Amino acid sequence: MRFCDFIKKLKPRFACRSQEAFILDIFTALCGGEAPVGLTGDDSTYRKLLFSGNNKKYNGLSAPIKAHVLSKKNKDTFIAYCDTSVSVKEYPVLCKEFELETSTNRAFLFEALYEQFMEFAKGKDDNVAVVVSDLVSGYASTRKAAEFVSMAPLHSGDNFSVTKPRDMTIAFYRDFIVSWTIKNTGSLVWEGRYLYNVNNKQTGVRGVSEKVDIPTLRPDEQVKVEVTINAQGHEKSSSSVWEIYDSDGNLCFPNKQGEIAVEVNVINPKSQSKNGGFLKMDKNRHDIEKWASMDELLEYLDVSREAVLRWINHRGMPAHKVGRLWKFKFSEVDEWIRSGGASDEPTKKQEDTDNG
Repeated sequence: MRFCDFIKKLKPRFACRSQEAFILDIFTALCGGEAPVGLTGDDSTYRKLLFSGNNKKYNGLSAPIKAHVLSKKNKDTFIAYCDTSVSVKEYPVLCKEFELETSTNRAFLFEALYEQFMEFAKGKDDNVAVVVSDLVSGYASTRKAAEFVSMAPLHSGDNFSVTKPRDMTIAFYRDFIVSWTIKNTGSLVWEGRYLYNVNNKQTGVRGVSEKVDIPTLRPDEQVKVEVTINAQGHEKSSSSVWEIYDSDGNLCFPNKQGEIAVEVNVINPKSQSKNGGFLKMDKNRHDIEKWASMDELLEYLDVSREAVLRWINHRGMPAHKVGRLWKFKFSEVDEWIRSGGASDEPTKKQEDTDNG
């Protein structure tokens, strides 16, 4: 592999402004913060040349740059740069560039990329063996896999907290709604941010839309963000993981990956009871999510008990009596609300204000 082909695999997966900026940034990280002299300065001609490959002047890395890399090499700063620059969204694509499983440990791949750079720095010419996949396989068989996660948010002063939903049990091919209450606990105003379903293609539950916008959120403000998820036809437990991205498509919180997620047990809608040795379809069982109590519904909707009882008695809100207790299915309530059933009803906070 030539060096130009190697960096062409890397550049689209890293958060960087241009080819020239990427060359400068990655060599700066590779050399512990001290980029080779031949790559610095206002003249970006050589940095562009490293990408060309077809230019007659192209001859790979120069001898002075190779010598500088070998004398200043720093694996830790290189891996840290990769971890903050390669988003969760782009990481699976980077794995595929080197014929690796998308579940490959991040630290293993980034260390292997570092060693590939060393191969180019030590090579006598521009064409060297590709060692990335072999190194990753070796790491996986000899080391204990450990998550390499950046310990800082992308933007200084940024932070959030999230109220997580309960685990759910859903039948094959059903759409269901999950919501998180996300609070901006940092010092920055959020604008143009969105949730992205980072494992949409790798799990038994998938976001109907991979991207859901987050409204503008100032410090100490919170918002309930809803996503619609579809259960696939695979009977297993799965998680749907969502991450917060900024308007430039960068992962905002590499230090909090996996915090916005829901665990879902996907099951076959056939009855679990047997009849004559055969499983039969229970036609009366339309929904298999857990029943919610009145108190849980009040917390979920942030309304008063009186408002819910009015909805049940006068607006046809879906509710079921179990003995003397009201029970609810959140999916039914969500659908009823979206159809306009609760329109123009005050929230609990508004009612408290009106009554106060």
